[in-house]
Amino acid sequence: MHAGYRPDDNPDLAGMEPRSTSLDGFVNGLWKTPVVNVGVRFYHDIGHVSQGDSLTLRFSRNFAINPEFRLTPSVGIDWLNAKYVDYYYGVRPDEAVPGRPAYAGRAAVNVGVGLAGAYRAGPSWSLLGGLYSTHLGGGIEDSPIVTSRNSTLAYFGAGWMF
Repeated sequence: MHAGYRPDDNPDLAGMEPRSTSLDGFVNGLWKTPVVNVGVRFYHDIGHVSQGDSLTLRFSRNFAINPEFRLTPSVGIDWLNAKYVDYYYGVRPDEAVPGRPAYAGRAAVNVGVGLAGAYRAGPSWSLLGGLYSTHLGGGIEDSPIVTSRNSTLAYFGAGWMF
């Protein structure tokens, strides 16, 4: 899923049309080797909102610190096609204002690094957390509505295995 936005979410978006949230379908492949895990994922907008596609390539490695605790560093690249970038990061000619020129998004390649952790708290429960930082590709960072070239995601949660 890709979250949309409304013009009242941020003053920099005033006067823009809302962008709808879309549902993505994907195909995922994972190749585990003794040295590295290689993941490839293709996403397509099955909600027909942006009609965009993206492709992700990730490399990761699990490190068991002890039987209960595991760390997983990763590095990856994400390719997003021009339709995807234009819908979410583009500025249509009728949305242009002084300081926010029209912008037709173009394909972008984002690069990211992260670290995830999992702690087995019991036979079925695990605590999860991680940090992932992404450097946005030129097709996105050149958009007049993008204020930062980097995006960081932190997450925490719990999981139950059955």
